[in-house]
Amino acid sequence: MKIRNAKKIFSLFLCVLLCTSFMFAAKKNAKEKASPMPNWVTEPGKEYPSSNYFAQVGYDSDRAAAEVKACSLIASIFSMDVKSNTKASSRMVQAEKDGLVSTGKVSSISQDVTRQVDAENLIGVEIKGAWFSPKENLWYCIAVLDKPKATEIYKQIITQNNEHVEELLSTDFDDEYSFEHFACVDFASEIAAMNEKHLSRLRIINTGAADALKDDCASAKELNMQALEIAKQIPIAVIVNGDIDGRIRAAFSGVITKAGFRASVSSAERYVLTVNAGFTPSETTDGKNIRCQYSLTGSLMDNGLDEELLPVSIQGRGSDVDFARAQNKALSNIEKKDVGTKFAKEFDGYLRSITVE
Repeated sequence: MKIRNAKKIFSLFLCVLLCTSFMFAAKKNAKEKASPMPNWVTEPGKEYPSSNYFAQVGYDSDRAAAEVKACSLIASIFSMDVKSNTKASSRMVQAEKDGLVSTGKVSSISQDVTRQVDAENLIGVEIKGAWFSPKENLWYCIAVLDKPKATEIYKQIITQNNEHVEELLSTDFDDEYSFEHFACVDFASEIAAMNEKHLSRLRIINTGAADALKDDCASAKELNMQALEIAKQIPIAVIVNGDIDGRIRAAFSGVITKAGFRASVSSAERYVLTVNAGFTPSETTDGKNIRCQYSLTGSLMDNGLDEELLPVSIQGRGSDVDFARAQNKALSNIEKKDVGTKFAKEFDGYLRSITVE
């Protein structure tokens, strides 16, 4: 009996303790929800004067969404897309990892925000406050950019990137007309273009600081033209075994010339793209049409270094009432989809991945 009574007393004590805890938590939450409205909700400029800050307030029933809206308003000050679809090249990602360049994508802002707003537009931005209005069932969040602090960050980023551009342009090459030299100048152009965006943002924050750095920044346009001049002097031989009416070679050559290089037919060139084309007929399951299965295999080689630079592996098919028509459809697929789009993307990706030690 004593044991049962003890258990009852303990259970009663536990219930009282839990109830007290819930009541305390409820009072605490009620107190938090009932906190007075901060002045920045209606007058952000008083707490964060425009002389030293950009301050924007966003509101939503969801706190994360309110932060996104506040940060989007800050990003819109720079008159740039809130979220860009462009991705940094692999060489830019690697250079940032190595500490050679800075993209500026370092922010204290949460991933909920940076998934929708480019971190490049949020340099120096912080969420300085959040307040919940129980009456409206809304969260209010204020995003603040400290102008003096952001100015120093931008100056450091731009200066560091300028130094790497100068380093790239001072690199010596045994072969002036090589992929390595082209990639070196092309990468310098990519960094310069990024710096120009940073300079535009800095000009909105601090015009004087931007003007002081302008003359130190290389022109992305001029560097791009320099890279194209180098590319024009680089011949790439295109050899296609099993070609039909020269259409496949013409497609590959078109990609190469569009990228700025010179297409050649001489296998003695340093850079040679060799492709073997094969076409195989087969019947469809219903027997009404003929398929033309095709396969393109090969690679882009650097004969100077005896190194494969880019493999080629393409398969597909075309179908029609007879093999000649099916083959013509196959060739159209090769020209437009496989070479004109897929290979072009792979070739561009290769060029943008070349790193210079």
